Amino acid sequence: MDGDYQGPTEAKNTLSYIMPTGETSSFVTFDLWLGRFTGRLVGSATFNGRVVHEADGGNHSDTCHYPGSPVDVYPGIPPSMWDHPSTLSPAGEYTDRIGMSPAVIDCYRGIPPLNCPIPVVNAGHQCQMETDQWMYINRPGASPGDQIYKTNRIKKGIGLTWIWSERDGQPGSTPW
Repeated sequence: MDGDYQGPTEAKNTLSYIMPTGETSSFVTFDLWLGRFTGRLVGSATFNGRVVHEADGGNHSDTCHYPGSPVDVYPGIPPSMWDHPSTLSPAGEYTDRIGMSPAVIDCYRGIPPLNCPIPVVNAGHQCQMETDQWMYINRPGASPGDQIYKTNRIKKGIGLTWIWSERDGQPGSTPW
C-alpha cells in the first residue's frame, strides 16, 4: 500500500429511538392461578422486535399479611422477574402474568399443607397485594440503555371463592 498510515478511524453515530407514548392492558384469561394480560404499546411507530421488561416501582400494599403469618409481607415484584424480557410482537404486544401461588392462597384460607394459623379477625376475609410496576423498553447501543415508558398498578387478591388479578385498572377473576 502506498501512502502514510493514518491510524484507526472511528465513526460516531447518534442512535435515536422512538419511545411509546403509552400502553394499554387487557385481561385475557387465567392460566391456573395466574391472570394473563396483554400489554400493547401505543405510539407513532411499530415496536416489533423491541424488548420490554418490568421492575418493581414500590408503593407496596399487603392486606393479607398478619403478625405471625408464615408468609412474608408482599415485597413487590421480585428482582428475579426483572430479567425476563419479552420481545414485542408485530402488533407491539406482549404477555404479562399476575397472581399469587397456590400455597399462599391456601395459607390465607387456612388450608393445608401450610395450614396458616389465621387469626379469627382474618378468617374468611378477602385480601389483596399490590405494587407499582415500571415497564422498560430497550434502546440497544443508546446511553442510557433501557428506559421507563409506563408505570402500571398491579394487584392480586383472594375472594371467598375466587381469586383475581388486575393490571392498570383491567381486572380478571376465576373461581378458586
